[in-house]
Amino acid sequence: MRSRVLLVLLCLALPAPLPAADSAPRKPCLPCEEEDKNAQRGYPVRGRILGVDPERQQVLVKHREIPGVMRAMTMVFNVDPAVLPALKRDQELLGRIEKRGKEWWLFNIRLLGAELR
Repeated sequence: MRSRVLLVLLCLALPAPLPAADSAPRKPCLPCEEEDKNAQRGYPVRGRILGVDPERQQVLVKHREIPGVMRAMTMVFNVDPAVLPALKRDQELLGRIEKRGKEWWLFNIRLLGAELR
């Protein structure tokens, strides 16, 4: 019995391992299971639509800086063709961007009112 008490006390006296510090910036895409409907991948973005190209299923967006990912810039994003009809030049948006292969995609698009310019 005494040896068990000593073993428990010894285990309690050992230092607990510390969680690893995340010193590296996040990768452009967080891995997740496709079946997980609540999983969020990519990065939040806010910007203004400068052009819509239905043939290529792309939008040209001038977006704000995405800290740790990219500076503020104007770039082309692929989008789901089903949302293209709702997108117009000069609309402000919130969404999520994700890099798939060599291309950037824009998802979860929420259009903002003109008062939020």
